[in-house]
This record gives sequence, structure tokens and C-alpha cells, in this order.
Amino acid sequence: MKRMRMRMKRLVLVLSCLWASPPCLAQVRSPMPVLWVMPVATVMPGEQNVTAALAPAVSLALEDLRGRGGPQMHLQLLDSQCDSATALKGLFDAMWEEPGHMIIFGGVCPQVTAVLAQSLHALDMVQLSFTALPAGPPAQRRPPGLFSTVPSEGVFNAALVRLLQHYRWTRVGLLTQEGARPSQEGARLSQMRQNLVHQLMKADVQMVEVQSVGEDPCLKLQKLKDRGVRVLVAQVDEGPGSRVLCCAYGLNLFGSGYQWLLAGGPGPVWTLDPEASGCSLYALHAVLEGSIRLSLRPLGDSGLRGVAGRTPAEYEQAYRSEIRQQGAPDAYLHGYAYDGVWVLARAVSLLTEQFRHRKRHSADRNLSINQAQTADMLLAALKQTQFEGVTGTVRFHNGERVASIELRQFQATREVLVGQYNTLTQELRLFPDHLKFPGSGPAPGGPGVRLECGSVGRVLYAVVTSAAALLFITSLIVLLRSLSDCTRYRSPRGYGRPLDPLLLLGMLLALSWVPLAGLDQALVPAWWWDPLCSEDSRTCWPLAAMFLLDVLFLCCWQALDPLRRVERVSESGAGEAQDGVSADTDCCVSSNADLWITALCAYKGPLLLPATTTRTPWLNWAAPSVHHQNTLVELGSSQSQVSPPRQITPG
Repeated sequence: MKRMRMRMKRLVLVLSCLWASPPCLAQVRSPMPVLWVMPVATVMPGEQNVTAALAPAVSLALEDLRGRGGPQMHLQLLDSQCDSATALKGLFDAMWEEPGHMIIFGGVCPQVTAVLAQSLHALDMVQLSFTALPAGPPAQRRPPGLFSTVPSEGVFNAALVRLLQHYRWTRVGLLTQEGARPSQEGARLSQMRQNLVHQLMKADVQMVEVQSVGEDPCLKLQKLKDRGVRVLVAQVDEGPGSRVLCCAYGLNLFGSGYQWLLAGGPGPVWTLDPEASGCSLYALHAVLEGSIRLSLRPLGDSGLRGVAGRTPAEYEQAYRSEIRQQGAPDAYLHGYAYDGVWVLARAVSLLTEQFRHRKRHSADRNLSINQAQTADMLLAALKQTQFEGVTGTVRFHNGERVASIELRQFQATREVLVGQYNTLTQELRLFPDHLKFPGSGPAPGGPGVRLECGSVGRVLYAVVTSAAALLFITSLIVLLRSLSDCTRYRSPRGYGRPLDPLLLLGMLLALSWVPLAGLDQALVPAWWWDPLCSEDSRTCWPLAAMFLLDVLFLCCWQALDPLRRVERVSESGAGEAQDGVSADTDCCVSSNADLWITALCAYKGPLLLPATTTRTPWLNWAAPSVHHQNTLVELGSSQSQVSPPRQITPG
């Protein structure tokens, strides 16, 4: 431990000298002061010293910057100890020292970065981080002076929600480890969980259960299983990952009926430790099969030489050589720290050009710019920064690094790239040819319910349809015969009343529905169901309006000019006079029946014309419905009140 601290002190001294030494082709007259906030020693016993792993990448970036004649900057080390109070005290102490600092560089401890970002505007400073920022509360807005070369953890939550929406997984269970970490790290995980829950609520995805791993992950997983959770989201680091997978194997929470989503933020894949978990490597792989992990590519894959003159492969080779010489551990996001140094260099270079441009076009040769104006110009320079780095194209949008979140699926002991999420457009792009789920497809979103399509036997369907067709034809003949007889004469007394035409018409409608009610996907194609079984909501409003208009019209007719029954006796012919028989008829008439019928046709006629000449969806549906409806009303008002023919015998 003492040897590690001595090695860290020597490394910090070398980095400070590199930052303070003037380059060969300096672009500014005085060095740009930069406050480097980082923990020098390991915060928690047994954890990796992230600073020692990232410092070689920063040292390599400084050497490349000197070799290409980059701007001169002055670095002052601030040991934050990953404590917010210590970092704030060091920041306020640095404000009284010369020269005044304009830039805060760091980000190893996200909680410290978030606290310092709240005071940027008041101190006229900007801050650049090279690790993922906490998700933060849903209502909290990112400070305008905070930039990060790594997408925030909230972006990973957004990518997870898009994936859930794509597969229509509406019931999920969350497994987190916020209660098993130190207070500050636990607070970060709590913010990430709150942000995820908020985004799930906006997307109408139900968070069924939230469980913390704790000391007994098997008990937590059992609770998720009892609630019928099929989609499990794990925000768990690589430490307890193997124990979680082992418990999932013992509870049979894997296979075609379950889907695991690993969403712990940017970082390497879970380290499988069979000995610590108590399960075999085969069991751990069985649970991971088909699972999807959201990750961030550590280095770009374009093969292009970036602003530093290195390809991503050449940089990685140089970085591996540095950590071997210094005996430092490896860091997953070392490339983002390397690009962070170049972000500052490009921003300072752009700031220098703006200074020269102002002095060149200003009437005052002794033009001076205060710190607030310099901070605004530096902020604008960071927003305009764009170059090709070892991690890909580096540019920012609202302080957020524009990047692609990768979706990798575990297939046969290896990870396969199956999709990407663009942080700028917020679009999810999946590769269906690369996806392989344990079952026939994605796991169900809810409890295991097996759906079976019921069908009607073809013989039974043919018999019932034939009988319905025969009855339909018979009823139609009887209806036409009844209407024809009622308009000519009445039947003799004692023969009874004819069948009510309304009853026959209702029978025809019921019989016409029988062939449609027995159809299924085995008899007709799937595209039949939309016009047969569904109706556009836009159709209901015109139909309802027309129905109310018809009711209003008939009510006005009956109130202002009611129908009345009139008996008309026809003149007897020669043959009828000899037999003593005369014929008369009953009908429903009103005083101004012709005017009412003319008004009816006046507002019905224009509706039929666009229905036949245009392709408006609601007219194509509404016009036939209105026509049949009025047919029913007219039959009910005239035919239902006609008495049967009766015979009159002489005295």
C-alpha cells in the first residue's frame, strides 16, 4: 500500500510537470490554469484505484499534445478523496490563489462532479468530466457549464426504455444494489433507479417490484418470481453479478420464459466467478444466454487517424505499454480520459483565436476581457468542439456527449452486437439477423399465459352457413311478397295479419351475420379482420350526428304535422256491383307529406353524392349506414300502420 502511494505521488509529479512545461509551439502567451480534481489514493479497501488506471492515459495525451504543438496549460492537483466536502473546500481555497482557474478537469468520482457543477455559474468556470455522470432527479437540469466525454447514466436508462417499448414489455422487475454500497455510491445508484422509474412511468411500463441485492439475492429473486415478473432489469456491478446469476439458475429464472437486461451503466461485462457464486460456469452461462447488456464501446472502430495522429489501435497499444511500465491497473474508459485532454486543448486553441480576432478588429489596442467574458467564450468554444478522437467522433449536445449506446446479447459464451441507440436522435436500431432468443422469440412481457386460437369446424360451419342462407332467401321472398300484397288489397277476414316487415328485416340482418361470425384465420386472410371487426373512431362521430339529425327530423314531422290514419274506398266496378263487394284501403298521411319528403331528400341527397365520388373514409362508411337507417324508419312509419284488407258484405 505504501509503495502504491509513492508510485502515485511520482506519477502526479510527472503529470504536473508535463502540464506546466511550455510546448514548442505555444499558441497563448500565458498558460491556461486548469484545476485537476481526482482522488490520489484508493477510496475503499479492495476496490480498484481508478485514478491510477486513468493517469497513464492522461500522461499519454499530454505527450502527444506537446509533440503536435498544442496550447500551454497549467495543472493544479486537487485531491478530492471522493468526498464532496473535501472537494468544495479545495475549490474555494484554489479561488484565492494565482492564477485564477477557469477549468475543472476530472470526474473519477461522479458525486463530487455533480456537486462542483452546481457552483460553476457563480464562479465563472466550466467543468469537463471523463466518466459517466449520475442520472440525477427527473426535474433536475444539467448545469450549462458541465460537459462530459461519456454519456450520462440517464441516457442508458433511455436506451433501456426504448428497448422495452420495442418488444412491448410492459411489466418489469428491477434488481439493484444501492443498499449494499457506501453512502455516496448508494446515492448515485438511488438516483439512477429514480430516473429509470420516472422514464418507465412516462412510457406506460409498469415497475412491478424493486429489490436490492443485499446479502441474500436468492430471497430477492424469489419475490420477483412470485410476482410473475418475466423481464428482469439488473443494475448490478460485476461484484455480486455471479451470485445473482447463480440464484437465478437455482430458481429457474432463465430460458425462453424470461429475459434478463443488464443495465448497470458504462463498464465491462460481468466477471463470472464460479467459486464465489457456488455454481458452475455452465450454470452461469445458461442464465446469461439470450440476455442483453447495454454498454459503451471503449474505443472507436473506424481505424482513422484522429486529431492526435493515432488510430484507436495504435493508442491502445501505447496505453497498454504505459500501464505495464507503471504497474497500474487497467481502466475501461481510459480512452475517454485521453480524448478529454484533447477537448480542452481544442477549446483553448479556439479561445485563443477568438482573443486575437477581438483585438485585431477592436479600436482599443489595450482591450482587456474579464473572467466572466472569458468563461462565456470558453463555454462557447466547448460547444463548438468537434474532432475525431480515439473513442470516435467527439462532439456535444447540451453538454452531453453524442455517442451510440451498444446493445450486446450473450450468445454461446460470447457477446454479439445486436443494436445501437443514438443519444442525439434517441432512436433505437436493432439488427434482427443477429438476435437469438432461447425460445421461438422474445419472452412474454407478463405472466405465463398460453394463448390458443379457437376455431369452428369446417363441416359445422358449412352446415350452419347453408341453413342460414336458406332461411335468408326464404325470409327475403316472404318479405317481398308481403310488401307487394299489402299495397294492393287486404286479405279476407279470418286469415290473420301478415308478418310484420320489420321482424322479417331484423331476421335478414341476423342471418347475414351468421357466415361472418364463424370466420377465423384458417378460412380468411388476416387483412380481412380490420374492415370486418374494427371501425375507425372518426366514423362514429358522423354516424352519431346523422342519427341525431334523423331523430330530430322525425320528431319535428310528428309534432308539427302528425300522421293520421285515412280509409279510402275505391269505386265499384261492374262485376263488383253485381256481387255487392267493394274494396277500400287504409294509409297513413299528413297534410304536407309531400313537403316533408322533399325536405328529407334535400339533405339526404348531397350525402350520397360524395360517398360515391370521393375516397373519404368516413363517408364511405357513413353513407350506406344512413341509407339503411332511413329505410327502416320509413317502413316503420308507413307499413306498420297499414291494416289488412277486409271484405264488406251487403246489408
